[in-house]
Amino acid sequence: MRNGAVRKIVVAWGTLLLAPLLARADDTAITIDSGPITGLVADEVDGVRVYKGIPFAAPATGPNRWREPQPAAAWTEPRACTEFGPTCPQSDALDRRLGLNAPRRSEDCLYLNVFTPARGERDRLPVMVWIHGGGFSVGSANLYDGSTLAQGGAVVVTINYRLGTFGFLAHKELTAESPRGASGNLGLLDMIAALQWVQRNVERFGGDKGNVTIFGQSSGGSAVCYLLASSEGRGLFHRAIAESGGAYDPMPDLKATEAAGEKLFSAMGCDSLAAAREKSWQDVLAAAQPAGVRFGVIRDGKALPRHPIDIFKSREQSNVPLVIGSNANESDAEYTVSARFFGREHSRLNPGTFRYVFSKPSSDPNRAGQGAPHGAEIAYVFNRPLRPGRVFDDADKALARTISGMWLQFAKTGDPSGAADDQAVRWPSYDAATDSYIDFGAQVTTGKGFRTELCDKLEREIEAELAKQP
Repeated sequence: MRNGAVRKIVVAWGTLLLAPLLARADDTAITIDSGPITGLVADEVDGVRVYKGIPFAAPATGPNRWREPQPAAAWTEPRACTEFGPTCPQSDALDRRLGLNAPRRSEDCLYLNVFTPARGERDRLPVMVWIHGGGFSVGSANLYDGSTLAQGGAVVVTINYRLGTFGFLAHKELTAESPRGASGNLGLLDMIAALQWVQRNVERFGGDKGNVTIFGQSSGGSAVCYLLASSEGRGLFHRAIAESGGAYDPMPDLKATEAAGEKLFSAMGCDSLAAAREKSWQDVLAAAQPAGVRFGVIRDGKALPRHPIDIFKSREQSNVPLVIGSNANESDAEYTVSARFFGREHSRLNPGTFRYVFSKPSSDPNRAGQGAPHGAEIAYVFNRPLRPGRVFDDADKALARTISGMWLQFAKTGDPSGAADDQAVRWPSYDAATDSYIDFGAQVTTGKGFRTELCDKLEREIEAELAKQP
């Protein structure tokens, strides 16, 4: 990210708590590739079954720390998938902001959750895979209940991935050890491993593995852009939705990130990879902050052979329909300009590209006067109020029906329009010449040229920064 203050906003609002639904155990077992599982029935959402804490990879502990995701171990007896898996190691800053009790944290965190309204395996419903935000340093899939969204006719999957130092550290010893000849971007590889799990297993939940939509917000929205650019993600998804993803900025390469990894090992008092793997995850976190090192997605030459900006300009990204957008009251330098750039470049490859701006002021008294800040659209996408105790007013309910309906319609058909009976405005595909978009505000309208002069200026500045990179 280009600005430290912006990063604080991302951490504060990039991951938001959705009040969990009540559910009861369901003893009916289904069998996935690693063994039989049982789940839950959501009491408050008719017909939706929930499976929590399904391992999609082996624990990233011991010798698997900083290693590519490995296959999950198999089991034979039914496994009760009724509780979320542990949260990936991270600081407790987000928990304090959201007023959460400290969740279980472990490097054994590569779990996903499935919410399905399917009546059986033959339903073949569209699949929506959610990638949470949090600046690639905090957050969890466990904060998002997909039951209400799933009730609209899709299998919703929420995934964890390794964060910060555990998900994106590079080091020369790790590069030498890796069969891929690269290190860093393990969090991105975790996302790819989860999508591979979806391909192998989602039909058992009534999903269509040939119709998978990835969607995410903040760093999760950035991850959508990175997955579009990654050849290793190709064919694992068929539509994409990027909400407020700041991916249009300089990105370090493998060499620079390996140097940062050496700095961290030195701060930990470790002279080898083996010694660093002996440290507790708490010790790793404690060393990273005072050492001044922060890790995120990089140009590793493998998962991302070049900067996504270059890949999109060359039209080498995955050729799938795309919804992309930003909120009216978040930093333009991170989100508005990124949405415009990737929407414009992708529309030149795929005409099924759609841009939005979310501008409805929040009705939450705790966010009064903030307009439509970072993360404000999430509740409307999931069609559920944010945080326990919050309720939607009538305007909120109407907009949530429209937005969640459009996201579902896009997942089903690749075109977000035509979803709801009360939908008054058709969402036009993106026109690069006019910068067309739909505005989700107090009223749903269409517009052209959102903050054009400012975005032009920002693009010139960012392109100048990119030109300086090795």
